[in-house]
Amino acid sequence: WRQDKLVYASEASSWVFDTVPVLDADVPDAGDRRLRLPVFSFLPNWKQGLNERVTYSTEVLSSETDSEQRRSLRVIPRRSIEATFLRQKTLRSRLDVFLSSIGKNQFLMPMWHEQYHLTETLGLTLVFPAGTLALREFRSLSLALVFGKDPGAYEILQVSAVNLGTDTIEFASAPAGTWGDGSRITPLRVARILESPTMGNITDAVATSRIRFQIDDAEPQWFDPDWNTDPYLFNFKINRALDVSIGYERPSAYSMQYEYGPIDVFDSEQKGRLTLRAGLTLRGRAQVLAFRKFIAMTRGRAVRFWLPTGTTDIYCVGETISGTTLDIKSIGFTDYFKTAQAFRMAIVITPKDGSFAPAYHEIESFEEVSSTVERLTLTEALPSISVGSIRAVSFLMAARFDQDAFELHHHVDDSAAVQTSVVFRTADDATPLELFPA
Repeated sequence: WRQDKLVYASEASSWVFDTVPVLDADVPDAGDRRLRLPVFSFLPNWKQGLNERVTYSTEVLSSETDSEQRRSLRVIPRRSIEATFLRQKTLRSRLDVFLSSIGKNQFLMPMWHEQYHLTETLGLTLVFPAGTLALREFRSLSLALVFGKDPGAYEILQVSAVNLGTDTIEFASAPAGTWGDGSRITPLRVARILESPTMGNITDAVATSRIRFQIDDAEPQWFDPDWNTDPYLFNFKINRALDVSIGYERPSAYSMQYEYGPIDVFDSEQKGRLTLRAGLTLRGRAQVLAFRKFIAMTRGRAVRFWLPTGTTDIYCVGETISGTTLDIKSIGFTDYFKTAQAFRMAIVITPKDGSFAPAYHEIESFEEVSSTVERLTLTEALPSISVGSIRAVSFLMAARFDQDAFELHHHVDDSAAVQTSVVFRTADDATPLELFPA
């Protein structure tokens, strides 16, 4: 190891510390310890896809009135990959030997869903198609695995620099082998198998195994989380082909039940709470990365955001809407909202054909115009919008995720189709969530 050298100049002078570190000649440079780890060189069976789990940890303190204080206990999430492996003959035996010997020790795991197919012979640099390197997990000082048709024949490369401007990665040294068209390159991560795996021997030569890999690298984000152009807005389309459910709760209400007589109910706040469960289908690497950015910004349950319901909740009256009042077909505002519910007091108006930008507005008050028409008064004036150009008017809720763990199911090896499920709940804080802060 390196140490500082202590020098005594002369009897007339004092001890002097030489601040230039020197390397002991008898202690060799340890080098990159990751290069001494074994490589898990098996390819997963994509028939069942690959599951990526990202897990945060949030402490939530809530009062009897459902007001919350939240703090992140884990800013950088834990991350794991789960996949199924189907092998036969010598590869089955090789997988058996690996699982028999590795235990809970570290090894290098390829990020299979991040692999890139080479189109030319790999050299000291690799240029990706314009604008695509930022969507992948290659980063400076990381390791990469390059392999051909036989995943057992591979080479480990050290990434010395990543240039997002030119979509180029540079390696510390040129590859020793020749890796041309048809070869693949993928990032490597240090991982462990913390859960005891099992292997199902289908025949005496064929076996299958489902393994969860815990990524051991300190996993800083390879992107810069930001709210982009839609601050604090969940702007991902819910997959209506999957089940979408809304739950209605009354957290401030409690009941007194006696053995005889009626049940007494006390609800001091007269405030409701909603939960919404839905599924998302993310198509393309850019959308997957955008979702990863969003959950990194919210840190699981920690940070609130605006959530459109994704349903048509309000039906406008007339041919054009404008100004601070909005006439709608009666849906029960004046009948049922004796106490205004915060999660039903903001709306978003979305266009059918892109003729106007989505309009976000808060409802200040409401009144009955007739038995079939209600009038909403908005805090800010609407632009002039043709009712025929409106796709939907939906409620907008201040909400947060009701989950700290997110599981992304990768169907293919290039993140082209990813499914996930999300759970939201409305959240009440002392600090209001603005529409939208500058």
